[in-house]
Amino acid sequence: MKKFAKYFLFLIIFAVFATGFLFGGGKKEPKAAPLPEGTPIGGGASSSVSSPNDLSGDQRDLQNVAKVTLTKSEYIFVKQLRVEVDRRSKMQEIPPQVSALDLHRMVLDAMISERLVLQAAERVGISSSNAELEQRIQMVRASAGRPVTDQEFSEGIEKQYGLSYSAFQTYLHEDIIRQKYIEQYIVQAAEKAKAGDSITDSDINNEIQGLKDELAAQAGRPPTDEEFNDVIKKQGMDLVTLRGQIRRQLLVQKYLISIAGGAPAEEEIQTFYNRNKARFIRPDTISFDWIRIPYGASSATKTAARTRAEELARKIGSSSSVFNEESAIVESSSNSGSARYIQLTTEDPRIQQVFGLEFIDKALPLEENAVSGIIEGRQGFFIIKVTRKYRQANLGLEDIYRWGNPATVRDLINSQLMQRALTNGAAVVTNTLAEDLRKEGAVEIHEELLVW
Repeated sequence: MKKFAKYFLFLIIFAVFATGFLFGGGKKEPKAAPLPEGTPIGGGASSSVSSPNDLSGDQRDLQNVAKVTLTKSEYIFVKQLRVEVDRRSKMQEIPPQVSALDLHRMVLDAMISERLVLQAAERVGISSSNAELEQRIQMVRASAGRPVTDQEFSEGIEKQYGLSYSAFQTYLHEDIIRQKYIEQYIVQAAEKAKAGDSITDSDINNEIQGLKDELAAQAGRPPTDEEFNDVIKKQGMDLVTLRGQIRRQLLVQKYLISIAGGAPAEEEIQTFYNRNKARFIRPDTISFDWIRIPYGASSATKTAARTRAEELARKIGSSSSVFNEESAIVESSSNSGSARYIQLTTEDPRIQQVFGLEFIDKALPLEENAVSGIIEGRQGFFIIKVTRKYRQANLGLEDIYRWGNPATVRDLINSQLMQRALTNGAAVVTNTLAEDLRKEGAVEIHEELLVW
């Protein structure tokens, strides 16, 4: 459902915001001003201190390194900056070979831009709901690739983002508001530039057909109009709303790509392929029908399930027709089905999490129409019958990259280069926004506090 998510959540341009702010946040205005009166840190700098280097660590952490004002004054303290530098460093959100001072400046610029955008968004009444926050949290949670407990999720957030769960929720809440404002800003800029004048109904219909093709690849058949409408409805939309979202998405894409210098040329695609041939290998891929004998958490239920699986395996033997008969018997219980175009590779952690290493090791050697015998998987004991098999292959530009999807290697490269262009275009626009807000508001930076 990746392509659906692109339209329902309008995320394509937002993945680059932090990068855009981090590496191009506008002009800096260092001012060696004293600690502003009323700063909520329990007092100002001592008049006996002639240099920040004379301050103790705790005193230095309480100094404000920047003051940001658009609709209100906000202060960024040294401690906040130190924490954010450490967090972004752990997440590798920094370019290579950057000095400590330049890193501190870039992270501070990002923090300043985030505060300016948040103030600008709140000024025009943009907010985020609990439902939106929960949706974003679930997206992050789903990225684990498996169900996780609340404790595992909280610990994972702490480890990956360097934030407590409460702080992470606050950051996501504010980020949703910032994203809405930047989306609005980019859409307005695109409309002002008349980027959507060339978008036709045919363009929108082609995108909708792409969504239907994706559903067909997953289900093994094209969806009916009713089924397609049901999928849209589950996302809180109807066909009219979806068409509007697609048009707005195409509007933004055309605008950002034009800013980045246009769509990828044939020469760029060929050069990218030549330099990355080793990446374009399609691993062993199989489609298979399956029968599952689920087991519970206790050893007793697992033993009982294994006994049942052994009896069924003896009955089926290597007979494809008997397998089909038994599969039809258990179909109504959701313990049989078809898995289409599964790339079974031990190098993919997602495949390991879903199927398990034993499943992969036993399934891969099977030829078409072969019946497996018992395979222990993550959700029970399985007996499978391979329906199609495609061996590992080096791919050319016109080869299909993944069976079940009509996209070729050329399509994949073009998509990656287009995404790069969108990223570059979004960085230009968001940096322009940050600079405009700095000119409208006021930013004071205490440069001497950036050294530690």
